[in-house]
Amino acid sequence: MRREEAERWGDEVFQQVARELVWVGFTHSPGAMVSYGEHSRLPLPAPAVRAIAPAIARMGARLNRTDAGVARRALQALPAQLDKVDGWIADGTIGDPARPNAADLQLASTVRLLMTLVDARPLIDGRRCAELATALFPDTDGVMPAGSLPTV
Repeated sequence: MRREEAERWGDEVFQQVARELVWVGFTHSPGAMVSYGEHSRLPLPAPAVRAIAPAIARMGARLNRTDAGVARRALQALPAQLDKVDGWIADGTIGDPARPNAADLQLASTVRLLMTLVDARPLIDGRRCAELATALFPDTDGVMPAGSLPTV
């Protein structure tokens, strides 16, 4: 039951937080898109990505209904959300990298994506969820540079 709750919360709440932050980051640092597509199966030349990135970032932010205000609120809420994930690790609901369940994969992949946001790293580093995310997803593409997200 707890795993289903964790999975549902990850799908309905936590993944949207990552989307909001990433798209706002891209609106401020569109060139970062190049790093997120580095190992894509459909690679585009970096100059082409840089040329279209500002328009894609604006469209992505609009489709995800996000802006600097939304991102600021998401960053303010992030520590409590990470506490929730750490709590599920502590009580054994998730957290076995040798036998990950759907909730592990959903939550850890979201944490791992958030770890690519330099502005969010201080909120994540040193947490149990960061350890799980790195264990399950050791290699990731993408870096959103410092200053891409609003200050809290």
